[in-house]
Amino acid sequence: MCIKKVIGLSYKKEVSPLQVLRNPERIIVLLPFNPYNPSLFIPAIKLVKAKFKNAEITGVAPLWAASFFKNSGLFNRIIHYESKPRLMTRQFFRLRKKLRAIKPQVSIDFNSGSDLLSWLGGAVIRVGSISSPFINCRVKLSGCPSEPEQAIKIVEAICTGH
Repeated sequence: MCIKKVIGLSYKKEVSPLQVLRNPERIIVLLPFNPYNPSLFIPAIKLVKAKFKNAEITGVAPLWAASFFKNSGLFNRIIHYESKPRLMTRQFFRLRKKLRAIKPQVSIDFNSGSDLLSWLGGAVIRVGSISSPFINCRVKLSGCPSEPEQAIKIVEAICTGH
């Protein structure tokens, strides 16, 4: 059976990417799997909040980071998972269901190693730095050694439209 069919992916064509990025209603921000200090991502998240003031922003993070952000006021809601989701497990399908229930229009992926969650959420616009079929708005980065620095560059690119 084709993995695309099992996951239930659909590519929505009825919304213009420029229109969605100008005024999205629902955004998911995917925080990295790697055990960074979660506070290093606060500047990038604040940029997202400043750019999209009226959007409902959901943070998606591993449990260790979700507990940090839960009462921070940076996100409207937090979805957490125990570990990096593996394909076709119960955790994978539960996470897919939670993400799809939000009906995100934009997914901003701060991960530098995997972009599956961005795709899994079903967002029309999937912004990230990985060259992959799962990211449909790639931000090209150079000279950014860490994921927190990459996160800032990704959001700056969205804000300036580059």
